[in-house]
Amino acid sequence: MPSKCHSCGTTLEAVPMSPRIRTRLTNEELRAHAPVLDVEIARARAYLDQVLAEREMVQNDLDAIIYPVLTLPVEITSRIFCWTLAKTDRIEFPHKFRLLGQPLHLGQICRLWRQIALSIPQLWNHMDFPINQTPSVFLIHTCLSRAASSPLSLFLHVPINDIQGFEPILNAFASYSKTWENVGFRTSLNSLRALSGIYKQLPRLKSLKLELRDRNALETPITLFEEAPILQTVHLISLYSQTVTLPWFQLTVLHIEDLSVGELLGVLGLTPNLVSLMIGYVYDDTNLWNLPSHPHLQSIAFTTTTPTTSYSEEFLQFIFVL
Repeated sequence: MPSKCHSCGTTLEAVPMSPRIRTRLTNEELRAHAPVLDVEIARARAYLDQVLAEREMVQNDLDAIIYPVLTLPVEITSRIFCWTLAKTDRIEFPHKFRLLGQPLHLGQICRLWRQIALSIPQLWNHMDFPINQTPSVFLIHTCLSRAASSPLSLFLHVPINDIQGFEPILNAFASYSKTWENVGFRTSLNSLRALSGIYKQLPRLKSLKLELRDRNALETPITLFEEAPILQTVHLISLYSQTVTLPWFQLTVLHIEDLSVGELLGVLGLTPNLVSLMIGYVYDDTNLWNLPSHPHLQSIAFTTTTPTTSYSEEFLQFIFVL
């Protein structure tokens, strides 16, 4: 039975039965039916042309829409991108970092945002790399190269097992060491040894965080960061002077935790120019008052302890009366 189109009111004839299942027509009936089909085809084509034209008009109207956010100057959009990207809460000293995938998401909104995101070095120079499985070395080079000459703030979580599988990753990061500004590592001694190429290649490094999980495996001190001419801020976790060699004399800010009091005082004896000292958990049953004093600690302007323990408080009292 014929029906009408709800859009244009055109009468639509029922579709003829398939030749395979309909009754065989005579020659005369076939000749009579062919023109009828031609009319239906012409009517269907006209309806299709009408729908296509309407679809084109709708698309043109959509394309003509100007979204206010897309009319902002590129400089303002760039600043908004930098402000709104979330930062990880895991690394708080001295900076928080963005997860690797966040800047990549901006490029999935529209072509303009992708172009802007790829052109902002500040979106790519603060990266937290939790390397739980081997990522693409090409991806690392692509992301870090977008930072151009902008100083890099990086934090790397490298598993302590299967270090050989991560050497290409570490080498990729090492190739950008001349632009490192704030860098942290949570890994093993063996993974740091794979970064031997950064020695004397750290002209911009200002702050460093080291958390090595296998310090007892040490044979020789790590000297990778010994030649960092402007390094002044260091955060050490479970590390002492026999584990890592640093430019101790030039350090002004030291955050140190999870050490015995004897190891801690050994580090403080190497840092005569400290102005800020942050002490985390310290342990030992050493009699503090029998330890050698460090007169330079009297000039430290700011000392905190977190988390606070009774032994930490006693140690702070010991420092203050030196």
